[in-house]
Amino acid sequence: MAHVVFGAVKIGITGRETREDRIARLQGSGWAVVRTWPFDTGTAAYRIEQAVLKRLRAQGHGPYLTAERMPAGGWTETFDATVVTADMLCRLVSGALTEPPV
Repeated sequence: MAHVVFGAVKIGITGRETREDRIARLQGSGWAVVRTWPFDTGTAAYRIEQAVLKRLRAQGHGPYLTAERMPAGGWTETFDATVVTADMLCRLVSGALTEPPV
């Protein structure tokens, strides 16, 4: 997801059958979906999300937004869009999909 006003990108996971539509909630706060990937299980989605976060953290990219800026949650998975672009985030997800599980 991307937020033009905040200058941020975000990675996250949600399910089709969850009680809350996290994507709709974030879209209501100005976030736009850049791309989605379907997964068979939440565990598989979580593994990819964590692989991407681990790689970005190892490169020195910490959370960009604060909990105050995102009171509904998800701030720890945000990045400065001038440094971690939406295209870069998508490439990292696609790359993590081809890596064997650890």
